[in-house]
Amino acid sequence: MTPEQAGTGWTLIVPVKATSRGKSRIALAPADRRRVARALALDTVTAAAAARTVTTLVVIVENEPDGALLSQVAGVRVRLTAATSLNEAITDGLDGVSGLVAVLPGDLPGVRGSDIDAALALAVAGWASESAPMAVVADRQGVGSTLLAGVDPASLRPRYGPDSYRRHLAAGALALEVPPDNWIRRDVDTAEDLAEITTGRTGVLVAELSMSARACVEQAC
Repeated sequence: MTPEQAGTGWTLIVPVKATSRGKSRIALAPADRRRVARALALDTVTAAAAARTVTTLVVIVENEPDGALLSQVAGVRVRLTAATSLNEAITDGLDGVSGLVAVLPGDLPGVRGSDIDAALALAVAGWASESAPMAVVADRQGVGSTLLAGVDPASLRPRYGPDSYRRHLAAGALALEVPPDNWIRRDVDTAEDLAEITTGRTGVLVAELSMSARACVEQAC
């Protein structure tokens, strides 16, 4: 990577699975699960918009209602996709993009703009010393992937899905050693993951759902 490339801003792509079918592993009523999925996406996109090194923020959605919700975040460009596969949706998002590009899944509600900036800076520093087409951040279990970055769109080859971290490394991605306190590693897949979120829209909703469940138990409903 040249100094000129390192000084340019990032395009960040946030793919959001349709909230009507998202987070199916969390045992909630369908309406509540959709509310959770929307809160997760809104918190993630809001943090992405606050990242100083991100100059273009593209959110990929499957339907217009989700797009209308996320377009309320300042600076967001919403793009509709017909793809239901995460990797295909990301590929759609890369169309027309140039320069430094990264992907951030839409289920990182605890992440901050500074967390994203720190991870992207690690990618630039890593590419300055190593030849690699991509860079990847592992989830906290070290199995899945959260942030995926590429020096350009052609270099970014998403391998999200089961065991994605290993598959990204096998595809030539540079492993980014992000500190444990960086919430970019904490995606939400399970009810246990969700219960740890205490901030943002998601935190408010978690508290509300917990109170509702407690009241239901007390009333034997």
